[in-house]
Parts: sequence; structure tokens; C-alpha cells
Amino acid sequence: FDQVISLEPENPDAHLHRGKALARLEQYEAAINYFDQAIELDPDDAAPYYERAAARVEIGQYRKAAEDLDQVATLDPGNPFVGSDRQTAVDLANGDGARRN
Repeated sequence: FDQVISLEPENPDAHLHRGKALARLEQYEAAINYFDQAIELDPDDAAPYYERAAARVEIGQYRKAAEDLDQVATLDPGNPFVGSDRQTAVDLANGDGARRN
């Protein structure tokens, strides 16, 4: 993905997929940086908001994750996961949920 990004720095999908790869390696803060870039390049795509929310949950940024999921709900109202994922993030932010591994 780094090579694609160097050749096509304006390609939001390259940033999104690089971020997803980093998240799989549990490099969540680095992944968030790539999701930020993908969002900057294509703010109407719900996918990087969703992926950024997941990374934010992993590092304890629950309220920011809930905000990202609100944006996903706006951009992709048919997403079947956003409601329950957002509620989980809110519960964790409020200390009402046990952190899942």
C-alpha cells in the first residue's frame, strides 16, 4: 500500500487499506492517521469512519468512536452494524460495559 500511496497520494482507497492493514497489526494510532487521510480525500465514504471507530475503540477513545459511528449512520443509513457498535462505544465511554477482547 505504501507504494500505491507514493504513486497515487490522492487515492483514498489506498489510505483506507493501509490503515486496515495497520489495524490488523494492532498499530491503531498509525492506522487512524491513514483513516484520517482517507476521510480528508473522500469525506462522503462511510468505510474509513467505520474503520477509524473500530481503531479508536481499541485504544479507548470511545466517545470519538461514537462520533465516527454517527457519521457512518449519516453516510450509510442502511448499515446493519452501526447502531449496536455505537451503543457499545457509548456504554464503554460511560463505563457501563466490560471491554471485549
